[in-house]
Amino acid sequence: MPENAGSTPLPMNGPLLKLGKKLRAAVPPSLNILIDRFDEFESYDDFVKLVKEYVPEHEQEILRLPSPETQIVAFASHFEDKYFPLHYSFAEAEMHEIEGYSDLTRGIPLIISGLSYDDIDMLPSDGNSSQQLMSFLIPMPENQEGIHVALGEACLEYVPKELLERLPQGGFPGDELHRLLDGTRFKGLAVWADIVNSDTGNYFLDADYDMFYSSGPPDWDMENVQALTTLWQQSEAAWGEVNTLAAWLEEDKPAHFEELLDFIERRRNIVDSEGMPEV
Repeated sequence: MPENAGSTPLPMNGPLLKLGKKLRAAVPPSLNILIDRFDEFESYDDFVKLVKEYVPEHEQEILRLPSPETQIVAFASHFEDKYFPLHYSFAEAEMHEIEGYSDLTRGIPLIISGLSYDDIDMLPSDGNSSQQLMSFLIPMPENQEGIHVALGEACLEYVPKELLERLPQGGFPGDELHRLLDGTRFKGLAVWADIVNSDTGNYFLDADYDMFYSSGPPDWDMENVQALTTLWQQSEAAWGEVNTLAAWLEEDKPAHFEELLDFIERRRNIVDSEGMPEV
């Protein structure tokens, strides 16, 4: 019997050879990849802690979802129902912007509604008509007082020149507007003056995104969340006052602007002669 009888050589081009080539070509994942995966595991653990702390009643529903994106969107939705909305990128329609759990866990992603220097600078050209009219009535921030000239030119499109000439140079002072308008249906103008001048005392209204990103988002902490919930509610009420006045001005810009100006001047005269009137 031949020496090799009973044994069959492996085919040199068979499936086992192909498998051998794949095994020889396989290398372990790089250290960076392993670190990335470990970091994401830590972020997932942090995400689970957020779910348990802030929306525990939805824990099972959220954690059973099939991907980080859908879990994060679900968390954001339930969080908004209890506290305040998170940044728009965590809404379902913007799910493609979410890269992983760390997008959420690194800090509370807020929606900031304060006006930046550029926002104010663009009011004469990009602001809507009611914003321009309200802005001409109030003082501008320091170093942006010159915007009043451009605002006046923009407002001429909506109201007669003689109405604009009745205003004091630079608009009515913000503290005076509060004395005259708080408790009246025109309070929104005083609130708008505070927002434009970053003088509301409310982080959502006074900060812009440059400030937010330079300081970093606030830490996830129940005390922070509760405080921010109160501030968000107050900021929404403030914008409600502003938007109500803006909508009213928009209905009949010349007539309503004159009515508002008449009201301010009348209240001023009463205060100068008799003190603050009853609302």
